[in-house]
This record gives sequence, C-alpha cells and structure tokens, in this order.
Amino acid sequence: MTISETRPDRRAESMRTADVRGTSPFLTVSAAAQLVGMSDASFRQVLVKGRRPGYRVGNRWFVPLAEYVDTLGRAASLAPPDPHAAVTELTRSLPSLLTFDDLEAFFGMRRPYLYDVLRLSGIVQARANRTVTTKERVAEVLVQSRNGFA
Repeated sequence: MTISETRPDRRAESMRTADVRGTSPFLTVSAAAQLVGMSDASFRQVLVKGRRPGYRVGNRWFVPLAEYVDTLGRAASLAPPDPHAAVTELTRSLPSLLTFDDLEAFFGMRRPYLYDVLRLSGIVQARANRTVTTKERVAEVLVQSRNGFA
C-alpha cells in the first residue's frame, strides 16, 4: 500500500464542492481545519464535542463561516450565540421556496452529493428541478442538527 492510498482523496472533496462553494455560507471541514492547523479527523472531533459551531446534516458536517470566524477571536467567557438566531442569520438570504439550485448554492455541494445528504436528513424528497423544500424546513433541520457548541 502506498502513502497516497492511505490519504483521504482531496480531489473527490473538491469535485463535490467545485463551482458552488463561492456562494455558500459554510466552510468544508477541511477548510475550517486548515484555519486552525488541525487535521480533518481532529477537527471533526472538535465539532462532535461542540467546541466549534457546526451542523451535521445527514452524514456531512457544515461549518458556518461567519460564526466560525467570530469564535476564533471570541473570549471563552462570552456567551455562545443562540442556535435559532444563528440559523436565522444563515438562512436570511434564502427564498421562501427552494429548488435544488438554491440548495446547491447554499450548502456548497454539487447535486448528486447534496441530494444524498439532504434526502437522509428529510429536507427534500425526490422531485426534478421544481421547488423541493421551504426555507422554514431547512431552518428547522439546521436547528435540530446543530452540535452542542457552547
């Protein structure tokens, strides 16, 4: 077994997020981990333990960019943001009725991967390119999937 066979496939990650990451309010686990000089696996443990803000939707972690950057400079004694307020801020710019294109831009993932993640979480059901969910349903799932960040 070569070293390259034991490392995670970063090309696969970039293919999942290519061309849609620029409009998403979320960081990938890899990008968030790089900001603090951690491995992806270590950073996932930080998310699981609730030491940084994150949302686990289906089998994927989504790290809210603005909130994450705020926590990097925030004193430990300051109260963490209210999860409902954080989700309201994240979803503020979304239209009331969402298509896969809207969800693709919001979550920063390409459609084949996005559909699997969102179907597992109950956000969407199988429909072509028509309206697939509402802003309220996305917000509800995000509040439920928020880690215990404190």
